[in-house]
Amino acid sequence: MPLRFTLIQLAAAPATIDAVDPGADWTVLGVAEDEALWLGAPDAGVDPAVERAVLELEPGACVCDVTDGWSGVLLRGPRRHEIFAAISPLRIAEPASAVALLQGDVLGLPAKIVVLPDAIAVLYPATAEWYVRESLRDVGVASRAGPADWNAAFTASDERLVG
Repeated sequence: MPLRFTLIQLAAAPATIDAVDPGADWTVLGVAEDEALWLGAPDAGVDPAVERAVLELEPGACVCDVTDGWSGVLLRGPRRHEIFAAISPLRIAEPASAVALLQGDVLGLPAKIVVLPDAIAVLYPATAEWYVRESLRDVGVASRAGPADWNAAFTASDERLVG
């Protein structure tokens, strides 16, 4: 099913990334030593106080809304691992904690894969939306449900950090 979300990129020194907490409404995905993504509900916005805190720590840091550049799909149900295996060479296991992040090839595209205890969220470049939808249909996935919101997919507020 399509996934609706807000995606914020934080590009900063590791110390800045470690020092800033965007709040309980965000899932923090550690992408690289100097980059984190904050994944939130479709209507989420960064608290201005959090953005000011980042820029006070590091004036050259970037807190950017990159939502428009990404699309996503949420795989749920007992076939989620089978479906994921049909669209990616990556192998995933159930996360030990509430959430785990992988990066790599999904349908030949660079993707971010967020593995949850009961779902797999795949984020991919927005320009590939049609291609991904058709490719999922080709492997037997037809979305009968409307889009899922990130806050409905992930609700464990005590385990938000990935990476």
